[in-house]
Amino acid sequence: MFNMPKKTLILILSLIILLVAGAGVAYWFFTQQVAVTPEPAAEAPSPPKPSAISSGDFTTDRCAEFTDETLRQRCEEVGLAPLVFALIGEAVEQGAERCGVLIDGGDRDFCIAQVAAEQQDKDLCQTLDQGLRSGCVTQVTVATNNFSDCQHLADAQLAESCRQTIVANNASSDEFCKQLPNAEEQSQCLEIYYTREAVRAEDYGMCAKISRTGGKDRCLNALPPDSDGDGLGDYSERALLKTNPFSADTDEDGLSDYDEVKVHRTKPTVADTDGDGFSDGTEVSAGYDPLK
Repeated sequence: MFNMPKKTLILILSLIILLVAGAGVAYWFFTQQVAVTPEPAAEAPSPPKPSAISSGDFTTDRCAEFTDETLRQRCEEVGLAPLVFALIGEAVEQGAERCGVLIDGGDRDFCIAQVAAEQQDKDLCQTLDQGLRSGCVTQVTVATNNFSDCQHLADAQLAESCRQTIVANNASSDEFCKQLPNAEEQSQCLEIYYTREAVRAEDYGMCAKISRTGGKDRCLNALPPDSDGDGLGDYSERALLKTNPFSADTDEDGLSDYDEVKVHRTKPTVADTDGDGFSDGTEVSAGYDPLK
């Protein structure tokens, strides 16, 4: 029946058995993970998420649960998950009433939250269960990009998360913060912005721009250690710049490692970057360009 050597046939059969066994183990592991993963607490203050079943179910097994014949047919054509997300998209365009056709409560909640955010309508959030409302309201507040409204959220953690998200979505420079209506909000916004930029560029100098009480320390604590206090993290000095993390001026030319890297663009490990016989620090002090 098979025109191949016996050893080859045995090898192929062995591989098939291993594949089947591997699939079985993977399936068992997946079902165990699903079984032991706890459901999110009902009171968790986060936006509603699509249900676990619908978000990963591309089958047509549950299509019969739709009472509308047209929706049943659509489900059978594309599978449950694609239909769910298509219906949520329709609801965003047509209104929250469209969410009512979804067969899973988690999907309906997620749908309503998306419509509320799109329409910037906090009243829609009140139709959700108590434990989901604060997350929905936060989502709407973020969608409005109104930094001032964050302070009215349910608790301090939600308010701070709201501010962080709005700054991340809008602040390409500190001008966004400086245009806010009062000094306290400007200060809150600038702390978030400068801390984010400090972490992104590992730039300790950014933290010095924060005037809010405790803000500078919070910014510095978000950065890696800086043993010599020169404004460059120990890791960057060792791995990237090859400078001494325990000396603020590695080449002892009168310029700190930070000023050489961030300000003058000179070499922090070479005292005379341009090789003209004068140290970088001497040239800068005298008003000359240390690169020429």
